[in-house]
Order: sequence, then C-alpha cells, then structure tokens
Amino acid sequence: EADGAGRFAFSGASRTTNDPAPPGGSVRVAAGWQHLARICGDPAVGLERNVRLRLFAVAAGSVSPALDAADLDDPRWPAVLADCAVYVGATPGLKGLHLVARGLDAAQVKARVMQRLLAVARGEPAVPL
Repeated sequence: EADGAGRFAFSGASRTTNDPAPPGGSVRVAAGWQHLARICGDPAVGLERNVRLRLFAVAAGSVSPALDAADLDDPRWPAVLADCAVYVGATPGLKGLHLVARGLDAAQVKARVMQRLLAVARGEPAVPL
C-alpha cells in the first residue's frame, strides 16, 4: 500500500490426522521486490527448507485475484497465470528452482540468471538495491 506495507492473505490450516507435523497453510504477500527481498532475508520470519516458495510476478490487475485464490483448483488461477510474466518455484528442500519467464526463450533466461550469479560471485548484492 502507500505506506510500503504491501498486502497479504492467509489460508486456513486444519489438522485432519494425528500427525505431529505442523498443518499446511498458505501466506500470500503482494509487495515490491525490495520489500519481498527483505522479508525473505529476515531470519525472524522463519523461512527454511520446509517452506515452499512460489513467486508470481503479475500486473497490478491480477494481484487481488492471486491473493484471493487460496485453493489450487480456484477458477481464477488460469487468468492469473496467463498474466504472469515470471514464475519462480522452489523444489523440495530448496535444492533447485523452477523458473518460467514469458517472452524470453530458455537461452535468454539462462544468460540473465548466469549474469546475476556471476555478479553475486563478484561481491555484488544478491538483489540489487
């Protein structure tokens, strides 16, 4: 929002078995990339290997539907995904990333990712500020 706080939504979580593992849930956040980078890098937030990250870069008109679509079978997802310019998803255990970029071919995406990784190796910040 205007004060930089962004918008967010939570899905409900419920325990359906006696499994001692924490129940699954969802937190969806809409904010600028710099704000998201601070959230993801904050150790107090508690992001770790058991947290599944999905990042959707959508136009302003698709932010509310993306926040509201808590269920995987929500009928709004096709329109949200059609508007998605970039999708990043972490694999289990954070051992890899799935990266989909509309408008770029695989070679262009690979080149941009490699340029960013080389910049970080040179000591530049992971997320340019």
